[in-house]
Amino acid sequence: MAGFLTIDEKKALHKNWIFWIAIFLPLVIAFILAAPLRESLSFSFTAEGYSYFLETFQFPIWIASGSILFSIMVGRFHGSAQRAETINQSINQNHFTNYLNHRDHFQKYIFNTVETEDFKLDPFKIYGIIFSNSKPNGVDVTLSADISDFYSANLEEKLRQPLSNIPRPYSTQEVQVYFNKFLVSMGVRDGQGNVTDMRQIRQRIKKLRIAYRRAMEYGVTKEANVERIEAEEHGFALANGEFFEWAQQNELQGPWT
Repeated sequence: MAGFLTIDEKKALHKNWIFWIAIFLPLVIAFILAAPLRESLSFSFTAEGYSYFLETFQFPIWIASGSILFSIMVGRFHGSAQRAETINQSINQNHFTNYLNHRDHFQKYIFNTVETEDFKLDPFKIYGIIFSNSKPNGVDVTLSADISDFYSANLEEKLRQPLSNIPRPYSTQEVQVYFNKFLVSMGVRDGQGNVTDMRQIRQRIKKLRIAYRRAMEYGVTKEANVERIEAEEHGFALANGEFFEWAQQNELQGPWT
């Protein structure tokens, strides 16, 4: 029943049930009220007869005229709802455009200032990590909370924990598989973890930390100032220090088989 009494701005006016209800309901009521009055009528095509007709059916005619008023009101409401929908679509389109522009500019920034020939990055993956609150329906240029915690969790789950479950000595292939998984989870292109010794692991992790430092600098605002970036980088350094200490204690220094 509620569907018959609501206005759907996505449909044409004549396809809304409430439009026809607004037209015919007053007419039906007027006909019901006029029915008992027919007995007092007789045909008289005179001025007196016309005057008597208007006087007798004054109230039913007044009710019937409501179909014009109510149908106009429904038309106005339908038009207003359509305009509101158009405005909302325009706002959403602007949000989406701003989101794409911000993401595309970030991609160019990564390519121009962060990525190197021997260290390929996935800028959209990094964008999703650094600006996790930015969505197609509303761009948010503030940095994500606890980026370094996300880094530390991936370092633990994708690299240190799986390696802890493997018998020593490690093989080069085993280290490469899990190091690649860690790097990919942080927005590095697959294959960048094909290392052959611990020195190369340290180099890749250093490049990753620098890449995130520069990527976070892209998002420096009043809400996310330099001090916030320093705090995040301190978190990166702590996570790396713990990992390198674990690597030294668990034969990851090599040589690998």
